Amino acid sequence: MPRTPKPGKRPPTRGRPPRRESGAPSPREARARAFRAARDESVREPREPSRGEARTPAGRVRREPPRREPHEPPRRETREAPRRETREPPRREAREAPRREAREPPRREAREAPRGVRREPPRRAGHERPRRETREREPEFARIAGIAAVSAVFAKAPDRVARLFFEARAKQQVAALCATMVATRRPFREVSSEELTRIAGTPMHGGVVALAQPAAIGQLDVQEAERWAHDRTLLLVLDGVGNPHNLGAIIRTAAFFGVRRVVLSDHTSQALPSDASVRVAEGGFEHITVYRAHNLPRMLTRLQGCYQVIGTAAIGGVAPNALRLGGKAAALVLGNEEHGLGRATLEACRYIVTLPGAGAVQSLNVAATAAVLIHALVSA
Repeated sequence: MPRTPKPGKRPPTRGRPPRRESGAPSPREARARAFRAARDESVREPREPSRGEARTPAGRVRREPPRREPHEPPRRETREAPRRETREPPRREAREAPRREAREPPRREAREAPRGVRREPPRRAGHERPRRETREREPEFARIAGIAAVSAVFAKAPDRVARLFFEARAKQQVAALCATMVATRRPFREVSSEELTRIAGTPMHGGVVALAQPAAIGQLDVQEAERWAHDRTLLLVLDGVGNPHNLGAIIRTAAFFGVRRVVLSDHTSQALPSDASVRVAEGGFEHITVYRAHNLPRMLTRLQGCYQVIGTAAIGGVAPNALRLGGKAAALVLGNEEHGLGRATLEACRYIVTLPGAGAVQSLNVAATAAVLIHALVSA
């Protein structure tokens, strides 16, 4: 049976919100009304700003600080200085100066300087040309490789040797040479095979390399050559031998057969003593004196009075056994490997010699030809 409430009291709701009276706004409507009332109070009719006030972009009136008028300093009155009158100086009439006659300076008579004497221009007093410092150049040494060539240099001219290098395998062979270097207080050293190859410039060094001053080459004097003819020794002349190995081989052959002097022409392709030729000569350069000759055909013509001048050719010459020296010394002339002797040189020769062969090969190498002919002339 349901429980009846007492008069004047509401029945319990058991957790439910009490019912509002009729006509009363709900809480949500009450909040909305309060928000609208607050908004209406904040929004009022804008008033006009008074003096010293300004309206902001949002519509509010803000009071501005009083503006100060800019302060300008008092201007000073500038007085103009009195102008001074400038008087021009009186102009003088320009008088023409008397013209002086221009006199030419006296010419000095130029004295002719004697021929062959260079006349220097006169130097001013107190003026000296700056002197350039000249540094002494290091002497260029010839590289002599091989035990035979190095031993020949030590035997003939040990003062020319500046340094000595050798491998371990050549110690016993160079023991006497090292003693000479110790006596003259000059350096010598044992090096490896690679370093010795670098010093020599070739692997064909034979285990020993000496750095020495190159031998001097003299100029041929025809009168001195005429005196050589009294000994009836062979005079060897090379005209255009361009291969340094051929030059070294010829020098070696000449030294072997006792030839004392060799003449090199001024031919453009003529080889001169070098490291390669000295190595191939195996010490022959130390036993022979080398000369240079200019204008070889003319020199050979002058030597025909005391020498039998003999030229060489591949074809068209006589055999060596057909030569008749007639009691004179012989001068053997060898030419270029390819072109042989020139026409002017052949005309200056008394005989032209050709080595007879079997015909399979046209001719021999110039070094081999030199060996055959030198042997034939020395034996005769």
